[in-house]
Amino acid sequence: MTQEPFSPIEEVIEELQAGKMIILVDDEDRENEGDFVVAAEFVTAEMIVQMNRYASGIITVPMPPERLRDLNIDLMVQDNVESMCTAFTVTVDAKDDISTGSSAIDRATTIRKLADPNSTARDFVRPGHVNPLRTQKGGVLKRAGHTEASSDLLRLAGLQPVAVLCEIMEDDGEMSRVPDLARLAKKMDLKLATIADLIRYRRRTEKLIEKNGQEELKTDYGTFEVHHYQSLVDDGHYTAFVVGDLSQEGASLVRMHAASITKDLLSSLDPNKDDAFHASLKMIADEGRGVLLYIEKMKRQSSRIPPDERDYGIGAQILSELGVTDLRLITNNPIKRAGLEGFGLRIVENVPVVS
Repeated sequence: MTQEPFSPIEEVIEELQAGKMIILVDDEDRENEGDFVVAAEFVTAEMIVQMNRYASGIITVPMPPERLRDLNIDLMVQDNVESMCTAFTVTVDAKDDISTGSSAIDRATTIRKLADPNSTARDFVRPGHVNPLRTQKGGVLKRAGHTEASSDLLRLAGLQPVAVLCEIMEDDGEMSRVPDLARLAKKMDLKLATIADLIRYRRRTEKLIEKNGQEELKTDYGTFEVHHYQSLVDDGHYTAFVVGDLSQEGASLVRMHAASITKDLLSSLDPNKDDAFHASLKMIADEGRGVLLYIEKMKRQSSRIPPDERDYGIGAQILSELGVTDLRLITNNPIKRAGLEGFGLRIVENVPVVS
C-alpha cells in the first residue's frame, strides 16, 4: 500500500494524462533522488523555467531505443562506465522553429518534436541543447531508474513514451531527499511517487511470463512436474520443478534458485558435494509438496539493482500461476522476500537450506 507523502500510481498516471508534472523518487539504495517528470508532448516553456528554477539539475529526455533509431540519434559513448549506466545520447536541437536552441521556448519546441511520431531524423541537428536518454526494454522491471520509470508511466498513461526529466537540487548544491521533495511537492501542488510503487504496480497489472512447455522428470529424489516459462520482459528462461498440488491449503515449500549452469552441473557429478540446488530439490521431494524455480536470467548485470527488483518479480508471477499463495521460502538470505510479497504472496517462514 502506498504511504504518505506518496501518491498511488493510478493518481500519478492521471496527472500525466492531464499534462501536469509529477515528482518521482528512486530507491534509497540507489541514487535516492527526486526528478520532475512530465510528458514530452505536453512540455511548455513555463515548465522548463520551473525545472530550472526549482531543480537546477540537467534536463533530459528519456526515449525508447526504437524511437532513437528512427531519428538516427546515437549514444554518446558505446562503453558506458557512468555510475548508474545512464544511456546518454548525442545532444540535439530542432532544425526549424527555434532560434539558438538554448532558450526555454526553444528547448520545449525541440522536446515536443522528439515526442511527435511524425518527426523524422531530418527534423533535428546535432549537437544541440537537449539531452535524450535511451531507455531499456522492459522498463523498471529491467532497470529501476528514473529513465525507465518516466517512460513506463507515460506508456501506462497511453501517451508517447518520451518524457522530460530534471533532477531536483537544493540551494546548497546537494540533491534533494524525500523530506525536501515532499515540501516542494506540496508547495507546487504536485503528486509525489516512487519507482518502487511503479514496479509493484506493473507486477500486479501486467503479464510478465508465457508458458512454453511441461514435462515429467524422474530424479534420484522423486518425480517432478517440470514447467517451462519465458519472460516477456527480457526473454529470460524460468523452469519450475513441482511436486504435489500447490493450490492446496497450507504453505508450500519454495526455492527461488539463481542459475549457475557450471556449478549446478558439476555438483550433480559429485554426490558428496553440498550445493543449494540439489539440496533444495531433495527437501521439496521429501516434503511432498513444493516448487524449485530455476531462474536462468538472474545475472548480476548491475549490483545496484537488488534481485527482488528484477527477476524475482517475474518469478513471483510464475508462483502465483502455479497456485502458490502461502509459502515457506528455502533461503539463507531472507532479505529477498520483498520481491515475492510485492505480488501478494505471503511468506510464513524462512527455511535454511539443509545439505
